Parts: sequence; C-alpha cells; structure tokens
Amino acid sequence: MIKKFSFNTMDLKLIACFCMLLDHIGNLLNSPIYRLSGFQLSNFFFSFDILYAIGRIAFPIFCFQLAEGCKYTKNIKTYFFRLLIAAFISQPIFAWAHEQSINDDLNVIFTLAFGVLCIGIIKFISSKNIKDYIKYILYTLSVCLIYFVTLLFQMEYWQFGLPFILGLYLLDDRKKQAIWTFLFLFVLYFLYCGWTGFDFQWSEHFTIFLDFVLTLLIASASIFFIKHYEYAKIKYNKYWFYIFYPAHLLVLCIIRQILNSFI
Repeated sequence: MIKKFSFNTMDLKLIACFCMLLDHIGNLLNSPIYRLSGFQLSNFFFSFDILYAIGRIAFPIFCFQLAEGCKYTKNIKTYFFRLLIAAFISQPIFAWAHEQSINDDLNVIFTLAFGVLCIGIIKFISSKNIKDYIKYILYTLSVCLIYFVTLLFQMEYWQFGLPFILGLYLLDDRKKQAIWTFLFLFVLYFLYCGWTGFDFQWSEHFTIFLDFVLTLLIASASIFFIKHYEYAKIKYNKYWFYIFYPAHLLVLCIIRQILNSFI
C-alpha cells in the first residue's frame, strides 16, 4: 500500500521561511554583491529574478497556515496580540532593510495580524444570536473597515492579503483552497508583471510576459504544498517564526552594511 504524501504545519513553515530567506537575500544583497564582483545574484536570463519568484511561494503558505491556525487556536485574541507584538518589534529592522522611515510601509506581519483580527471578529459575530441579515451587514462592515486600515497604513500585501486569508479560512476543501491560491497568484503577478501605469506592456515587451509566466509557475509550487497539507498535532516551539522574521532581516542588513563598506 502506497503511503499518502503530506506536509504538516512545521514542514510548511520551514518551506515558507526558506523561500522568504532566498527572496530577501536577493533583495538585500544583490546590489552590493553586483557592485563588488559584477556577479548578478538573482537574474539568470533576461530580467527574470529567480530568487524573487521563489520568494513568492512563501506568502500564500503563511496565509494558509494563519487561516488554519485560526480554526484550531484556543484563544484567537492571544494569537492576534502575539502577531501584533512581533510586527512592532520587526518594524525598525524592516525599515532598515528597506532603507525607509519607520513610519512608512508596515511589514507583512501586520497584514497577517489584521487577517487574524478580521477572522476573530467574524467568529465573534457568528457566535451571537442575531438575525442572519444583520450578521452579513456586520461581516461586510468589519471586513471593509479592517481592509481600509491595511490600506491606510500601507501594510505589505494590503491589496491582496486580507481577502486571500479570508478565502482560505472560509474554504475547508483543499482543492478549493488550491484553486483560490492559483487565482490569487494569477491576479497578483498579472498586475505585477503586466501593468505599468495605465498601459499594458505585453504587446511591446515579450520579456515581461515571460517574466509573468515563469514567476507564476514557480510561485504555484505553493499550491502543491497547500493541497497536500494534513492537520496533525505536533510539538514545536510556536515562537521561533516570530524570532526568525526580524532576526534574518537583521543578519542580512548587517551583511549588506559590511559589503557596502568595501565599495
């Protein structure tokens, strides 16, 4: 009998963190390495950034894990505040990594935290003994308000993060979640690769179309991992990711600073 192939929570988090690390290596170290050695760290032909494409595997997995966590957590308030604290701790390092003010764009953990907040509010409303049409009004108002907050503070992936997280939470079937992930990736990279200002550029630049296709193909690996996820109770340190995110950015920033000192 053939053993069923599957991933558990820890498997997915390790895969996502590895992909995110590669993406940030390409983003933060590519320029100083190129100026020092002439070696392009992330592009292997045309203008295609392979490390960026691999990095796009991470966000759908993190969103999926978040949605699953909201289903099984005993205390969604604690889950939200844990993410929010991690987001605030990470923000100065995130700002340094992106060479911006601390008050500019907010890091992706804020987006994840507000995704949890939105799900928590939906669960709270669902638990109340009120008429269905009132619930739907409250659902809509809550989602719109939280979505506006993510826009107002320019959280990473604010355009797509909240609806994607909610979609994964509301869909229990793995096949439906995989389809939702593909649609998310298609729209995301269609806009990223195919839109400049208000004019589509594919008819003028074939490499943009090729960039879109390759990025979508590589990022779609996240669909495979999500489809083959199986919930299982396993013991692991739940805080290691909250440490890994700011820690790896800090290490990469220090390496970038050292490399820049030689230029």
